[in-house]
Amino acid sequence: MRRMGITGRIWSSVAVFAGGALIAIVTNQVQAAVGEQGLVRASEALFPAAQYGQEAATAFDRMSKGFRDAVLVEDASVLDQAAQDGSASADALTAAAKLPGLASERSVTLTALAASVRAAAGDGKTTYGSMIAAGANLTPEIIASSKAMALRMEGLQKQLGATREALAADLRGDIAQMLTTSIRQRRISLGVFTLTLL
Repeated sequence: MRRMGITGRIWSSVAVFAGGALIAIVTNQVQAAVGEQGLVRASEALFPAAQYGQEAATAFDRMSKGFRDAVLVEDASVLDQAAQDGSASADALTAAAKLPGLASERSVTLTALAASVRAAAGDGKTTYGSMIAAGANLTPEIIASSKAMALRMEGLQKQLGATREALAADLRGDIAQMLTTSIRQRRISLGVFTLTLL
């Protein structure tokens, strides 16, 4: 009877250890799958989106500077390059909006902003082209139009800056979540292993 009792305890310990190992394996697999999904989203959506956001903001800054320079030197040919920079900014935003895995609300925001930037590029070329053509004979209408355009550019620049920061924050948040998941996975594995030893 004593030998059966010892045998039973041995098999019971083996069963507990095997069960704990199985739980640890399953838990690790689930956590690993979650981590892999986070890595895919970060590499295929969030990181490229952050890059596109930076590209869009930089191209927009070039457009704004180009329009200002064109008016200062009264060179209409500079407007063409400025408008192209505006289109490049809109293209970057559109590319970011189309990334798979990006949140739908973020895609909608990027698409709308791209349309606004593209429209501003065309309108800016027209507005500042009129200023250059008028030379010293600026009419009140042209002056009012240029002021409105400047305010519009300033507003879009702020939106682009906020969008760039939001995209970068999305990426940082996802990385932080993956780090939290990794830490939790290690703690669960350690906890399960400790239980099997009790």
